[in-house]
Amino acid sequence: MKGPSVTSGYFRPPELTAERFHDGWLDTGDIVSIDKDGYISILDRATDLIIVGGFNVYPQEVETVLNSHLRENEKVLGENRH
Repeated sequence: MKGPSVTSGYFRPPELTAERFHDGWLDTGDIVSIDKDGYISILDRATDLIIVGGFNVYPQEVETVLNSHLRENEKVLGENRH
Protein backbone atom coordinates (compact mmCIF):
# COMPACT_ATOMS: atom_id res chain seq x y z
CA MET A 1 0.00 0.00 0.00
CA LYS A 2 1.33 3.43 -0.85
CA GLY A 3 -0.12 6.92 -0.71
CA PRO A 4 -0.17 10.24 1.10
CA SER A 5 -2.34 8.88 3.93
CA VAL A 6 -0.10 5.86 4.62
CA THR A 7 2.38 6.26 7.47
CA SER A 8 6.10 6.08 6.70
CA GLY A 9 6.78 3.70 9.58
CA TYR A 10 5.85 2.46 13.01
CA PHE A 11 6.23 4.71 16.07
CA ARG A 12 8.61 2.61 18.15
CA PRO A 13 9.79 -0.73 16.68
CA PRO A 14 12.40 0.13 14.02
CA GLU A 15 12.89 -3.55 13.15
CA LEU A 16 9.20 -3.91 12.25
CA THR A 17 9.38 -0.74 10.15
CA ALA A 18 12.37 -2.19 8.29
CA GLU A 19 10.49 -5.45 7.77
CA ARG A 20 7.21 -3.94 6.53
CA PHE A 21 8.21 -0.75 4.66
CA HIS A 22 10.16 -0.80 1.40
CA ASP A 23 10.73 2.17 -0.94
CA GLY A 24 7.67 3.96 0.44
CA TRP A 25 5.44 0.88 0.21
CA LEU A 26 3.74 -0.74 3.25
CA ASP A 27 3.55 -4.53 3.13
CA THR A 28 0.15 -5.13 4.77
CA GLY A 29 0.56 -8.90 4.99
CA ASP A 30 -2.50 -9.43 2.79
CA ILE A 31 -2.46 -12.15 0.14
CA VAL A 32 -4.34 -10.93 -2.92
CA SER A 33 -5.13 -11.83 -6.50
CA ILE A 34 -5.64 -9.40 -9.37
CA ASP A 35 -8.01 -10.43 -12.14
CA LYS A 36 -7.67 -9.61 -15.85
CA ASP A 37 -9.68 -6.39 -15.35
CA GLY A 38 -7.41 -5.18 -12.54
CA TYR A 39 -9.81 -5.90 -9.68
CA ILE A 40 -8.08 -6.94 -6.46
CA SER A 41 -9.49 -9.67 -4.22
CA ILE A 42 -8.13 -10.18 -0.71
CA LEU A 43 -7.72 -13.93 -0.23
CA ASP A 44 -5.95 -14.30 3.10
CA ARG A 45 -3.40 -12.78 5.46
CA ALA A 46 0.20 -13.92 5.61
CA THR A 47 0.23 -12.96 9.28
CA ASP A 48 -2.92 -13.73 11.24
CA LEU A 49 -2.18 -11.32 14.05
CA ILE A 50 -3.13 -7.68 14.54
CA ILE A 51 -1.49 -5.71 17.33
CA VAL A 52 -3.83 -3.04 18.71
CA GLY A 53 -2.89 -0.93 21.71
CA GLY A 54 -0.31 -3.52 22.77
CA PHE A 55 -2.80 -6.40 22.58
CA ASN A 56 -2.58 -9.32 20.16
CA VAL A 57 -5.85 -9.69 18.27
CA TYR A 58 -6.52 -12.49 15.83
CA PRO A 59 -8.92 -11.97 12.89
CA GLN A 60 -10.91 -15.03 13.99
CA GLU A 61 -11.67 -13.26 17.29
CA VAL A 62 -12.97 -10.21 15.42
CA GLU A 63 -15.15 -12.42 13.22
CA THR A 64 -16.55 -14.25 16.25
CA VAL A 65 -17.51 -10.99 18.00
CA LEU A 66 -19.05 -9.53 14.83
CA ASN A 67 -20.99 -12.71 14.12
CA SER A 68 -22.38 -12.74 17.66
CA HIS A 69 -23.88 -9.28 17.12
CA LEU A 70 -25.13 -9.53 13.55
CA ARG A 71 -28.34 -11.01 12.25
CA GLU A 72 -27.97 -13.86 9.77
CA ASN A 73 -28.74 -11.65 6.75
CA GLU A 74 -26.02 -9.18 7.80
CA LYS A 75 -23.18 -11.70 7.92
CA VAL A 76 -20.87 -11.41 4.95
CA LEU A 77 -17.43 -12.15 6.41
CA GLY A 78 -15.56 -14.52 4.16
CA GLU A 79 -18.26 -14.65 1.46
CA ASN A 80 -17.73 -13.71 -2.17
CA ARG A 81 -20.68 -11.78 -3.52
CA HIS A 82 -20.66 -10.83 -7.18
